[in-house]
Amino acid sequence: MPRRVILTKRQREILLSLPSDNESMLRHYVLSDDDLKNITARHGINNRLGYAIQLCALRYPGRYLNANDTLPHEFLSFVGAQIGLTEKEVFGFRYKSVTRYEHLKMLQKNYGFCLFHKVAPEFTAWLKKASIETRSGFELAEIFSQECRSRRIILPRITVIERLCADARVSAENAVIELIHARLGEEMKENLEKFLRDKTDGRLTIHGWLKRFEAGHNSADVNRLLDKLEYLQGLDIPESLLEGLPAHRIIWLRQQGEAYYADSFRYINEKRRFAILAICAIEWRARICDAVLETHDRIVGKLFSSCKRMRDEQLANQQKLAAETLSSFASLSQKLLKAHNENAAVIDVIQDPEGLKSLMLNAQALTKRLGSDPLAFVLEGYPKFRSYTQRMLQRVTFKGNQASQSLLEVIDLLRELNLSDKLHKGL
Repeated sequence: MPRRVILTKRQREILLSLPSDNESMLRHYVLSDDDLKNITARHGINNRLGYAIQLCALRYPGRYLNANDTLPHEFLSFVGAQIGLTEKEVFGFRYKSVTRYEHLKMLQKNYGFCLFHKVAPEFTAWLKKASIETRSGFELAEIFSQECRSRRIILPRITVIERLCADARVSAENAVIELIHARLGEEMKENLEKFLRDKTDGRLTIHGWLKRFEAGHNSADVNRLLDKLEYLQGLDIPESLLEGLPAHRIIWLRQQGEAYYADSFRYINEKRRFAILAICAIEWRARICDAVLETHDRIVGKLFSSCKRMRDEQLANQQKLAAETLSSFASLSQKLLKAHNENAAVIDVIQDPEGLKSLMLNAQALTKRLGSDPLAFVLEGYPKFRSYTQRMLQRVTFKGNQASQSLLEVIDLLRELNLSDKLHKGL
């Protein structure tokens, strides 16, 4: 059987290399008094240092040192200094294969280290359960290594670790598919089969039609999205189908469903096909809802920009009238001040009351226009919203926390008004 490779060269080094930085060595390789007692009981410099570094390697990264290992000088110096060796003695260290094997047997006896093959069946079940929650082979291999270290189980060869993790990931995915398939009723399966069998325009399958969606920019785009949302909601595939499943597993299967063409599904076994289609139906439903709301936001933003532009254009058109009105009031103010200084009567200054009244009305109208808000023009966009908002309120489910409760109540009220309007028109 060919080797199953799930780790990069860099990832293998991270899992099995001996750390040589001070922080890591202080965390993993500080020897206790009992350790030093066992080490000094060995005869000879090479024997003591070999026993010590084998002990350190079994603790972290949790593996047995073999003849092919290149031992970092910093690692040897750090361990050698703790057992009283000089740099010269450390530099001359040579680790013989026979001594290495003897040390392994002693460490198993003195510290309770266990070879992996003795607990392999137990770890197979543990790995399958752990792989359901992990996102990648490297993450699973890391968790596997940590679990082995916590139980004082000596890590097997990297090829064994990769094979075990790869098998566990396949088993986990099959378990997820089995769970989803077991929750599907016959009617649901029949509805999902229509994804691949029925066509929307004589050419494009329902599956191909549904998976092509994105947020748009106008009411026509919203209605096209709502067509797809209504179809998916009509399938009646409940979200409870995915209860207890990790989000990354759901995303992974949905991405597979989006990558396949309808014809490709016939080469997939039935359980996997239905599981993928069910996940797509549920996930697309939620994602299309998001696309509908995003498109609605764009329409609102576009309308607000349009209202602001209309307000600005209106103000620009009133500039001449505003200048004339201000000039008239300035002239009137000068006359009134002059009359005041000369103790003249107001009636002598204001000789055209009707003209002053007209000027005042113009000033009031200008004040209102100059202080107008863009939202005052929002009713201009009513026809756009009218063409899709009733469907949107009916099809999109809105949820929120306590802070948004008042907004949710307004949405419910709008739904009720919309329903009443429909009933009234029906009567």
